[in-house]
Amino acid sequence: MPIIITSKQDGFRRGGQVHTRTPTPWSDDAFTATQLEQIKADPMLTVEITTPAAAKSGTKAAKTGGAK
Repeated sequence: MPIIITSKQDGFRRGGQVHTRTPTPWSDDAFTATQLEQIKADPMLTVEITTPAAAKSGTKAAKTGGAK
């Protein structure tokens, strides 16, 4: 399922990518399973797991992220 990643700080790097404060959609295969687990566990990032239809419409299906 597509994911949307939002960083608390522009230019934050994780999983070999630069993340920004703007919610950014990524495809299922953009990250390895290990990278995705690291991204989900990082308190600087918020990860939203979406359905393909939700990603297109901008609605959110599930949200995970590090400590608040």
